[in-house]
Amino acid sequence: SLHDPPPVARPTSSEIAPHSYRETDGVHAYTIAHASHHERFGLSVEILLGRTEEVPHPETGAPMRRRLDVVEPTLMDEYSA
Repeated sequence: SLHDPPPVARPTSSEIAPHSYRETDGVHAYTIAHASHHERFGLSVEILLGRTEEVPHPETGAPMRRRLDVVEPTLMDEYSA
């Protein structure tokens, strides 16, 4: 259809920069350049923010975050990319 995004060309392993690809890692990654322009709409919107508390993990004791039942409405500027 006319609204479908164009297919993304994926680089082959020979096209990937040597510093961003190591075959022994088991994970194949590459860098994609991107840019966007953010524009402020001039409007403020209400965003609901919450709170967390740090508690120990019940099995490992490692610190983790637990969400609290708190809602704080906060005005923030609205942007578009």
